[in-house]
Amino acid sequence: DKIPLRQPPANTLDYLDSLSRYTDDGRRLLNAPQRYSSKDWAANILSLASDHVLRAVRSQLVFQALWAFAISLLYILRPTLPLMPALPHSLLGGVLSVLLGFRTNQSYNRFWEGRILWGKISHVCRSLARTTLSYLDSSVDIYDTVLRHLKAFPVALKQHVRGERDLHEMRNTLSVPELNELATADNMPLALCTSLSITANMVKNDPRQSSAALLWWNIDDHIAQLSQIITDCERIVRTPVPLAYSAHTSRLLTMWTGTLPFVLVGCFSGVHRLMTVPLTVFIAYALLCTEELGHLIEEPFGAHTERPEVLPLRRYCVSLQADLDEQNRVQKRALRAMELGRIRQIAAAAEEAEAERVAAAKAEEARLAAEEAATLAAAKAEEERLSAKEAEAERV
Repeated sequence: DKIPLRQPPANTLDYLDSLSRYTDDGRRLLNAPQRYSSKDWAANILSLASDHVLRAVRSQLVFQALWAFAISLLYILRPTLPLMPALPHSLLGGVLSVLLGFRTNQSYNRFWEGRILWGKISHVCRSLARTTLSYLDSSVDIYDTVLRHLKAFPVALKQHVRGERDLHEMRNTLSVPELNELATADNMPLALCTSLSITANMVKNDPRQSSAALLWWNIDDHIAQLSQIITDCERIVRTPVPLAYSAHTSRLLTMWTGTLPFVLVGCFSGVHRLMTVPLTVFIAYALLCTEELGHLIEEPFGAHTERPEVLPLRRYCVSLQADLDEQNRVQKRALRAMELGRIRQIAAAAEEAEAERVAAAKAEEARLAAEEAATLAAAKAEEERLSAKEAEAERV
């Protein structure tokens, strides 16, 4: 059979377009599946003015520029003022580098752990859907309930870690009674796990289900993994980077950049001391943006609305729901194929039975005809014997 050639769906371009966005807020960062490289240096420089990290530290850079200009102007007007030695900044520069490096590294670890957790959500939901699709044979309603809950779980968890609550986002997934039940829950993803456990208990108690205990154990293990993921996500959201560490790093960075003009102004003389302003702004930009990057990625789930989101959770939810729908479609197609095969087997067996019945009827008909012929032959032979006996008697 030839493979049918299908046109791409109408939303293919939208899907490919979504892959080129790293976040859900519409900012186009990457062209999938490319990543930044050294060839993009020109584009990176040209997009500096629209960089959200630069916008976040803009007020601090303006202050540093004005402060450096004031210091430069002071030393131009009073060149006899004493200069600040560079040794303290050299000594503190190493300490500041360690603080910023540790701060950024801890924030990235939180970001990457958040991404790993959402990868686990996709894996567990797909695996649980595949298990119920393949091995649940007692009730279609139970399977439909499990699938609805799995499609709603990532949406509920997204709202939970972001401090949101919008049941309309799940109105096309859950039934009305399920939405009403979820509306009374404080922790929506945990409530979905509880409802899944109750559904799994129905599988265990169903006498029609084959290997019910083993299937129940497998489903319950997946639900336990989803519950653990909720706990891990809550740990990231509810445990920020220690405030004292962040405050100390910010204070030290502000004082270091604030006293930097007193050191740089000694490198020039006369009106050239105004060069202190761009040098101070450039150094402050490098350090302040590094610190701001740590603040941006320490909350990977977008719990703070004033910060741009790091992980595109909405896109992850839509992608997972599409995968679950695809699994459902493939399984239903397989079930239809199995049902057609079973019907064909029944029809073939019926045809074979009918052929055997016809053959048996013909054999019985032939047997009766043979018996009738044998009876007629025996009667004829007896008649001839009697005739011969009578003729023999007349001769005597």
